[in-house]
Amino acid sequence: NMIDANMYWIPECLFTDEALMEQFLKEIPEKFNWYGHCEEVPGSEGKKQVVLEKPKGSPNLNYVQGDYVFEKQLKDMDEAGVDIALLKVPGCHEWMCLEMCRLFNDGMYEHAKKSGGRMIPLAVVPPFGTPESLKELERCHWELGMNAVQVSAHYGKTYLDDEIFAAFFEKV
Repeated sequence: NMIDANMYWIPECLFTDEALMEQFLKEIPEKFNWYGHCEEVPGSEGKKQVVLEKPKGSPNLNYVQGDYVFEKQLKDMDEAGVDIALLKVPGCHEWMCLEMCRLFNDGMYEHAKKSGGRMIPLAVVPPFGTPESLKELERCHWELGMNAVQVSAHYGKTYLDDEIFAAFFEKV
């Protein structure tokens, strides 16, 4: 089997729900030199993109409306000969609040469910071991059937060997 271990996923509703986009952009941590904004893709006649910059003025990640549509992703998998893809959140899981993580987890679950097992979502939660985040981790596993979790190498300036992550890793 050909496995894509890095298929990005962002909820398409992010591009159409102004309040959700506003919340998403507010969570970007400028204190760690991340900056972001939403803009129209030049020449696209209304297609939006989120541009993440680090440092300000240096684009690092672009999330483009339409790139995360189920049919498009499945077609891309077929054309590339990919049998199974792991769905992950590109970059922003490092700072998303618990409520935003829940929205992403629910969306990835629904997205993957349509694939008949070809797409496998990775749960995202703030990994700081709070009772609420551990409860979300359990919900992802027991209710949504997510058997894997996405973590970053660091959160801000704090690396995974820090004691703040101990309860999270014990639960995992």
